[in-house]
Amino acid sequence: MLGINTEDSKNSIDLFIKKNDVKYSVLWGDSVDVNKNYGIASFPQVVLLDKVGVVIYSGDLDTQKISELIDKNM
Repeated sequence: MLGINTEDSKNSIDLFIKKNDVKYSVLWGDSVDVNKNYGIASFPQVVLLDKVGVVIYSGDLDTQKISELIDKNM
C-alpha cells in the first residue's frame, strides 16, 4: 500500500506521517501528471493497479468492488 499526495507540501505530509504514525510509504509530488495518469480526481481516492501497473480501479473506498478486483487479478 502506498499513499500519494499531490496537494499538500512535503513538510505538511511529513508532519502528518509523524503525528499519525503512518505505517505505509507516502509519496509526494506536485506534478498534475500523477493525478492524470492514475485517474485521481479527489482526495482521498483509492487507485488499484494490476500486476503490470495498469490502473484497474480508481474511485472511492468500495471494499466489495476492490476485493473482487483483487481476487480476480491475483
